[in-house]
Amino acid sequence: MVMSVLERMVVLALLPGQGDLTTLRIVRELTDGVGFSDEEHMLLEFDRTDAGLKWKDAVPPKEIPIGRAAGDMIRTALRKKEKEGDLHMDELPFYERFVDDATHRKHDK
Repeated sequence: MVMSVLERMVVLALLPGQGDLTTLRIVRELTDGVGFSDEEHMLLEFDRTDAGLKWKDAVPPKEIPIGRAAGDMIRTALRKKEKEGDLHMDELPFYERFVDDATHRKHDK
């Protein structure tokens, strides 16, 4: 899946910080792919302000492989946020891609 800087940050925020051994290994693998390299950090020049985190638009979108288990984790986190009324606008595109698309594929079969 091709992801922008913002989308990569959203995914990082959605991943669980605890769980069983298998979950943590999947999270670690996905974090390695979604996370930012030293070179990307230097190009982006992240800056925390009162309004939030800002960065330069210096890194193109990146292809991130997302396996079935990692996709399930993201779907679960998004469904939970939606159910609790805690879904943010930045997360909406992911909800549409991971949850709505999965629902549509299930019904199309």
